[in-house]
This record gives sequence, C-alpha cells and structure tokens, in this order.
Amino acid sequence: MRSAVIWEQYNAAREQLQARIAEKIRRQMSTLVGNMESADLLLVAADGRKLPAHECILRARAPGFYQRHVEATVAAMGRQDGRLREVAIGDIDSSGLEFFIHSVYTEDEMAQFPSQLDEERRDLSRASNRSLAMDESTAELDFHRRGADDRSPEEETPTTGRPPLGDILASGVSYFQILQ
Repeated sequence: MRSAVIWEQYNAAREQLQARIAEKIRRQMSTLVGNMESADLLLVAADGRKLPAHECILRARAPGFYQRHVEATVAAMGRQDGRLREVAIGDIDSSGLEFFIHSVYTEDEMAQFPSQLDEERRDLSRASNRSLAMDESTAELDFHRRGADDRSPEEETPTTGRPPLGDILASGVSYFQILQ
C-alpha cells in the first residue's frame, strides 16, 4: 500500500516537472520563430514570402519535411558562411508555411486538434516521452515580404516530384505523420 502511494507521488511530481520543462522549452523555442539573426535558412513560400528558419530545428523536429523540401537544396548549395540559404517551398502558401514553422518550433497547434485526436496525441507523447501540454500561445508573428522572386509554384524547384505539402495537409494527414 505504501509503495503505491509513493509511486503515485513520484508520477505526479514527474508529470509536473515534465510540464514545467515543456513550457520553458516552448517559450524559448518561440523566441526563435522568425528570428533572422540566428536563422540559416529562408523558406520561400508559393506566394514568394520568405520565412526565416533553422536547419537543425527542421532536421530534428520535422525530419519528413526536411527530407522532402530542404535537404536536396541545402546539399546542392553547401555551407554559405554568414549568408542565408533560400529554399523554395513552392507548394504551400506563406500562411500555411508560417503556421507549420510555428508548430514545429512550439507545438502550439496541438490545442487546435479535435478531441478525438487528443488521445492519439497523448499516446504519441507518451511513446516519445515528450510533454505536449502547451496552453499559452505566443504573440502573433509578422513576417515581412522581402524581395519575392517571380517564380511560379509550377516551375521546377528542389521539391518537384514530391507530393505537395499543401496537398498532404489538405488530405487530413496529421502534423505528426508529416514529421515521421
């Protein structure tokens, strides 16, 4: 009996600690969203808007997206000291890309999922041992359009031949399935 009480106390303390750590990480990660100073990539949306991003974060937190849309361009460009590398994401508009990047960095979109998916999310969270309890949204980000080029989304880009991200998102595939 005594060990059951201790186990419950341990689990409660562990969950509280995980929630506090997750919140702190979320706040810190939200400061990186749109941060031009530390970014090493500029993701160019279908409408030409450019969103700053961090290669290491995309690689770690959105490996499927990174492999489909970023990896080939980055490999072809190589390292460019002090310069942002532009990566065309020609199959999704800037608002969708902005939402996706914000979600990758902070996981804030989780509050917007229907309750049916909440159980799936919790199972994924438990399996990955990450807390997804994020209930505070960050300030709305204002990304400014800078030198949008005149390419159309149909022109050849490093993502040609891959399923368009916009189509994937529209098909109802969850954010976590994209990341896998």
